[in-house]
Amino acid sequence: LQGGNGNMKTQNQPVAPQTPSIASTAMPLNSARVFNNNKDLLIHLPNGNFVAYDRSCTHEGVFVNYNPGTKTIVCPAHGAVFNPMNGAVISGPAPTAIASVKIRVNANGTITMA
Repeated sequence: LQGGNGNMKTQNQPVAPQTPSIASTAMPLNSARVFNNNKDLLIHLPNGNFVAYDRSCTHEGVFVNYNPGTKTIVCPAHGAVFNPMNGAVISGPAPTAIASVKIRVNANGTITMA
């Protein structure tokens, strides 16, 4: 802003909140990490894509984990198995797919919640 005497005056501008990074694209292929206070699971799929899911199994809410050996998401309590490509149930007592979590892969190599 220009002041009456031609000097520049500063004005406090609102700063957009920064979304914290949950991982980077350097995360190894076929690996996973938890984020959002352990409530969500980020997976770097063998094909190079990233996906994220709510960790609560749709059967009884037990936290699921990614198994890199089988390349599936597994409920340790009841044996439900999910496809990490789309969250769909492969086998077990889970009645529905697990909920996806929106993420953003940024140009600077960070991954943030969308």
